[in-house]
Amino acid sequence: MKTATSGALVRALKVSALLMAFGSPLTLASTLRIDNAGEPGTLDPQQAQGLWENHILQEMYEPLLTFDAKGNIIPGLASSWETSADGRKITFHLRDAKWSDGQPITADDAVFGLQRTLLPDTANPNAYYYYPILNAEQINQGKLPASALGVKALDAHTLEVTLTRPNSYILAEFAAQPSVPLPKHSIKSLTNHSWSARQPVVSGPYLLDHWNPHVDVLLKKNPSFYNADKVSIDNVVFYPIEDPLSAVNRYRTHTLDISYNQIPSARLAELRKDMPSDVQVFPSLSHYYYLPNMKQGQPLADKRIREAMNMTVQREVITDKVLRNGYVPTTSILPRTMSKGAYAVDADFQSWPMSQRLERARELMKEAGYDKDHPLALEMSFNSLDDHRRVAVAMAAMWKQIGVNVTLQTRDVANHYNSVKLGQFQLARHGTIPSIDNPVEMLAMFVSGSPDNRSGYTNPEFDRHVNSAITAMSPEEAQREWQAAQQIAMNDVVEIPVMDMAMAYLVSPALKGWEPNPLDVHPLRYVSLQNQSTQP
Repeated sequence: MKTATSGALVRALKVSALLMAFGSPLTLASTLRIDNAGEPGTLDPQQAQGLWENHILQEMYEPLLTFDAKGNIIPGLASSWETSADGRKITFHLRDAKWSDGQPITADDAVFGLQRTLLPDTANPNAYYYYPILNAEQINQGKLPASALGVKALDAHTLEVTLTRPNSYILAEFAAQPSVPLPKHSIKSLTNHSWSARQPVVSGPYLLDHWNPHVDVLLKKNPSFYNADKVSIDNVVFYPIEDPLSAVNRYRTHTLDISYNQIPSARLAELRKDMPSDVQVFPSLSHYYYLPNMKQGQPLADKRIREAMNMTVQREVITDKVLRNGYVPTTSILPRTMSKGAYAVDADFQSWPMSQRLERARELMKEAGYDKDHPLALEMSFNSLDDHRRVAVAMAAMWKQIGVNVTLQTRDVANHYNSVKLGQFQLARHGTIPSIDNPVEMLAMFVSGSPDNRSGYTNPEFDRHVNSAITAMSPEEAQREWQAAQQIAMNDVVEIPVMDMAMAYLVSPALKGWEPNPLDVHPLRYVSLQNQSTQP
């Protein structure tokens, strides 16, 4: 994907190649260098899916609401908002702000962005989070035109959003990338998908200078950003380093300021000893699990097999002996860090001794037609990090005891998640990193017909409780419904939960304003880099 003229692109590639070869920092003033842990698939905020894309996009596009350094929701392009007494209308008041080309950001741009998110042709993977907006679901299914969406520009600075019914989480989703206003005057058409391949017009603190695929993405400070005078760092370069060991080595040679690759568990103790001020380990909302393909004809469509495999996993062995990196074992499908533990529910078998679990698991496998003499052959796929491989090897050994023979399949991160998206898996490693502190993103993915439902799970009673939680009029009612939905999902073994993740990053102590937080959001507008000139 080209982002500049051919001559400029060649020059940029040569500069980046030299930097990668010699490991010297950019000689630009106030430059932050980040290992982004993956190559972006797109820089379209409404088509992106990966965390490595969001790291870049949150700097380029400002939502109506945004996050502070600690992950709290604060005003973004909307300086204020209010909800009607019946809970069905949200009115946003936009601040005076400009696009990077100097044009004013208006409520029409917010309408344009939301319409584009819901348009089927956009194929936004999280469009269903916005279904509470009037007519959103019908638009996303191609049954109504985008113009029917319940969003209206009352004037240049006032946006009215009409909901089908009250909703317990939707406000927080206006801090997520799919809802960002977009420059209608520049994109021109809702079906234009080539605009992000150029140097796009943006609203955030940084704009795109160049994107050299598989080399780097360089962002430069956006002088038109409404808070530009408070943005300290002038340039940010993102490197798509997938190998965490390479990232550690690059960091140790002082050519990175942040590494968003998880520190390999085998290196964590060493790094904590050698550079304790650089290692940032903190609990997050991230959840590590294996997703079974439950579609008809798949071996894991049999609940008995899923149940047997789930109760056989020795999670404490994985967290305390295999990884030893701060992850927390869990049998819940919602992390304990979410809303300070308000939702997590443990599996019934958690208190059983392992001998009892194994006995019951073997009974279930025998009922399903398998045992150690007639084992089930199963493919287990994961993206190619050594820690994922170590976890998979350990789980495969545990399942061998109950008559499940696992073949391990490794793919790079993009191919792995694409295979999951296409349903080309039997049992796939998965991780969910919600954008808000609410169960909706972790549970709605299992709702029947959800575009994010890759496993084929369907249960009308589960769907009913999720819908009731979404439309609850009080936090207490929502909590009861989320817990009921989670209990049904756990009983049906919609996933094999393994652990709640802790993020383990390398962050230069020269950075000020970078704050660990459970949502793992780190807006660079709050970050300053001290004494970069002294780095080798």
